[in-house]
Amino acid sequence: MIKTKTGLADEYIKQITGTVKPVYDEEKKQKVILDYKILNGEASNPHDFNILILVEYPNWAAFDTLRNKMDPVVAKVMGSEEQRKELAVKRLDVREILGTKTMREITLKKQCARSRSSNRGQTIHGSASRSTLPPVRIMPARLPEMSISPSTIAA
Repeated sequence: MIKTKTGLADEYIKQITGTVKPVYDEEKKQKVILDYKILNGEASNPHDFNILILVEYPNWAAFDTLRNKMDPVVAKVMGSEEQRKELAVKRLDVREILGTKTMREITLKKQCARSRSSNRGQTIHGSASRSTLPPVRIMPARLPEMSISPSTIAA
């Protein structure tokens, strides 16, 4: 979840087109990630984000070895750790990272023909299923400041 400074969204998009996009394209090619999307829109208030980077991973277990798989890709595409730090500092002038989230897509089961009643007298129409779909991580492709490491993409 990224908030660009006023009037600098296009500049930020240009920056990540040359850095973040090639990293995700290579990770997708190597099947480290399933897909990614970069969404751009209007912030709903002065404290809201206007750019959202969604990354879809194959499953929860992918997070166990993610660092080991990402580090070589990031180094190949974005250069040395020093080069990545320079890019991250440059981006401070155009954007602020508001946060990250890891979420899971759920699929609702087909609604039952008749309602079921629970013990408390509440009526439940249909039910949610436990998802077998892969997790989707909403992330700015960068770890929090306190845990910056060589694999930081620094969106």
